[in-house]
Amino acid sequence: MVRSAFALALCLTAMPGIATAGNPASRHEIRFPPQFVRPPAGLAIDHVRIVIACGEFVAIERIPADWNVGVSRPISAQAGFDATAGHGASALDDLSAFDGAIVVGRSDASCLRIQKATASSMQGEWEREIVDVRLVERASP
Repeated sequence: MVRSAFALALCLTAMPGIATAGNPASRHEIRFPPQFVRPPAGLAIDHVRIVIACGEFVAIERIPADWNVGVSRPISAQAGFDATAGHGASALDDLSAFDGAIVVGRSDASCLRIQKATASSMQGEWEREIVDVRLVERASP
């Protein structure tokens, strides 16, 4: 009887591990819409901000020359990504340098989403919300 109780307890404690062992946290890359509106003539993108819910930024695969990137770990189920040009000469005409290079990890598919994505130019002369940003699931390595 003692062995049966011990075997049952062992099985119950091992079950959560079995449920997650075959389903590791999936990864998604952030894809920007190709038709994203560029800044007016004479201005360029020098700041990008993304806020996600129920996930975290796990990798940045490319960073444009002279750009600084920072991420904030999830707090109250929100994580942030901030990228800023070092100076005006390194500002971008579009977001293709970051397209697919920002990787998000998650463990709960039910609530992972992009809450807000914005791009702006120097000193806030221009700022736009980036609509139609997508999370594309990556194939497992």
